Amino acid sequence: MLLMMIIVYLCVFLSVAFVTLLERKCLGYVHLRKGPNKVAFIGLGQPFADAGKLFMKEFMLLSKTAGLVYYISPMLMLLIMMCIWMSYPFYDIDFSFNIFFFFCCVAIGVYPLIVAGWSSNSKYSILGSMRAVAQAVSYEVSLILVVLSMLMLVGLYCYEGVLGVSVYVSLGYLLWPIFFLLLIMLIAELGRTPFDFIEGESELVSGFNVEFGSGLFALIFIAEYGNIIFMSSVMMMFFFGGVYNFIDSVLRICLLSCLIIFVRGELPRTRYDKLMALAWEVCLPLSLSLFGIFMLIFSLGLFT
Repeated sequence: MLLMMIIVYLCVFLSVAFVTLLERKCLGYVHLRKGPNKVAFIGLGQPFADAGKLFMKEFMLLSKTAGLVYYISPMLMLLIMMCIWMSYPFYDIDFSFNIFFFFCCVAIGVYPLIVAGWSSNSKYSILGSMRAVAQAVSYEVSLILVVLSMLMLVGLYCYEGVLGVSVYVSLGYLLWPIFFLLLIMLIAELGRTPFDFIEGESELVSGFNVEFGSGLFALIFIAEYGNIIFMSSVMMMFFFGGVYNFIDSVLRICLLSCLIIFVRGELPRTRYDKLMALAWEVCLPLSLSLFGIFMLIFSLGLFT
């Protein structure tokens, strides 16, 4: 079990490195340019060069931060990301409610953001952390309702139940409107463009992580992209099949990650009030209606 966890985490960290390269390549081609292509073969060494640069930078001891809390918050972000990956069906254990464990980890994930913004003792970081909390709370409710509605089709509250159904039919063909609704919620939950108000460069410089540098910034970066890969994996399981064919699954996860990246390259940042209006006036009523309809159908026994 311990060896399996070590292998999974090593694969996740390597995937984070190459997803950053994939993002820079995709954004380069969106802008009609090459992207990184000098380090090693076609730029494959660029992620390792970036990681070496970050971890070799001087570790600054800032005088006006909140001390130990300031240094612990990026480590907590990385720890929560690693806990989220523990719920993935890699391990040979009976984890019957791993999706609820995923919900708990996502809910806890806002606390390191609050702590990081407060402990930096900067107006920009505090505003970024406040936006992060409001954005996460607004979209978590709708996200949980949509996922629970889909799990009623399966009858089991774990990833293995979804994988068992996907052997016979892909839910992406039946529930494609829910796929786009869930994709919007996940992009907002991850704080990606066009909902990247947590790190609005034109307003907040860099948001909650404005005072972080060197290795601490690298930990925040790894946690963010680890969550992106995990969300892409979950979307792949729910809508486009399981993890039985490893190469096919990796390709599907890469395609979903590319979709999130291309959204960043194509859409501008929206206004913050429109983001909140989308959450409470569009996503929440739709998810509540969807949950009510699925609950009614499930109570009538039509799914069985």
